[in-house]
Amino acid sequence: MMYKLNSLPTKKKPMGFTLPELILVLVIIALISVFAVPSYTDYVRKSYRSEAQTLITEIAMSLDTLLDTNGRLYVDKSDPYFNLQTDLGYRCIPENKDDCGSGKARFEIIIDYPTEETYTISLVARNGQVKDPCSKAGITLNSFNERTPTTAGNEDCWKK
Repeated sequence: MMYKLNSLPTKKKPMGFTLPELILVLVIIALISVFAVPSYTDYVRKSYRSEAQTLITEIAMSLDTLLDTNGRLYVDKSDPYFNLQTDLGYRCIPENKDDCGSGKARFEIIIDYPTEETYTISLVARNGQVKDPCSKAGITLNSFNERTPTTAGNEDCWKK
């Protein structure tokens, strides 16, 4: 008597994953997230600092143009030619017409006019950006194009 191979009873292969396979996948995901999330967060914070530096450079160029045009930055110190709120429409980064203390603002921009012909632009970290050790220090840019962190020891943080 001949048996056909196809007609022999076969065991049905179980469907799904075994527990060790699932644990292995979870371990791999955990390892990737341990290394990827901090790296991504650091990258995002650096890009925020770069955005802030670009903006204060643009503000400095506007102030230099005003100085060249008018010979001074203000007639009355309480009413400078360049006003963040009226000329830019905001005083926070990103553009936020609300208070800089709201949850969206990363930096607050502050302009000081020590004399009619000099200025100092400062960035102060706000909200989530305060967690960044470099941003926490802040940065200033003056009319002599000198960039300095507001806290010593953070010079490398603000290099472009």
